[in-house]
Amino acid sequence: MEVDKAGPGGLRPSARTGALLVLLWAFGFFGLFWGAFAVLLAELSRALGLSPGPLGFALFVGAMASILAMALLGWMADRLGRRAFLLVSGGVFGAGIAGLAATDGYAILLVVLTTLYAASGLYDVGINAAAVDLEQGTGRRRMPVLHATFSGGGVVDALSAGGLLSAGLDYRYVYLLVLVPLAVVILMVATVRLPPPTEEREEMTKAGRFGLYRNLPLLLVAAIASWGCSRRGRWSTGPASTSASPSRSPRSSEPRGAPSFTPRWLWGGWAPPGW
Repeated sequence: MEVDKAGPGGLRPSARTGALLVLLWAFGFFGLFWGAFAVLLAELSRALGLSPGPLGFALFVGAMASILAMALLGWMADRLGRRAFLLVSGGVFGAGIAGLAATDGYAILLVVLTTLYAASGLYDVGINAAAVDLEQGTGRRRMPVLHATFSGGGVVDALSAGGLLSAGLDYRYVYLLVLVPLAVVILMVATVRLPPPTEEREEMTKAGRFGLYRNLPLLLVAAIASWGCSRRGRWSTGPASTSASPSRSPRSSEPRGAPSFTPRWLWGGWAPPGW
């Protein structure tokens, strides 16, 4: 598709429509995944025998990986181009989703969530950068519709994932089903030409790669998330015990041989009572 400089916003109507359809599907899939992820998280935690502590820490590690990936590698969306950037981040995102279906231990879960969240953050950067290009290339606001599609996708797949689980489908297969719309996204991105960045946008990207670190509100949120996740619950990575004698300590109620630990290293040797 060629740019028609004489047309509205500098793009041919077919180019605008094609790019909009790609982004609608890309944002919709993003919502689909996170809607399913929220529903399936309890099943994943139960299958691995995780208590809230290690699960919260694993999610915290993933969130930090996402922030760091966006801060350190987000600039590559401009260097590589939107298509290549989305193909790479989408491919790694898919590998992370498949990893959730294959995870059978806590150490593997940490690696999978780190990969998944980092790729998710980069994918997020890519689709939003492409959406900004579309808005600037057409002169029309598209972000409200695209983000509404993301939210709608989350609702649809949360309900769908819950229905599939209720029907008896293993949660691992639900993760694998989510790969189908992602494959469609990758195919569409590979075949449909997205609008290029405007000259104004290209000038903005020269301001620097690490401006995110100067965003004090974001850093504050990250610090609060770190503190909150580190305080969450008692940590155990073995199957949860359903009963315990009042005379026994909470830790003694765990199955023999189940690894358990408390994040004392996060507090310089101090842990809240009961940990």
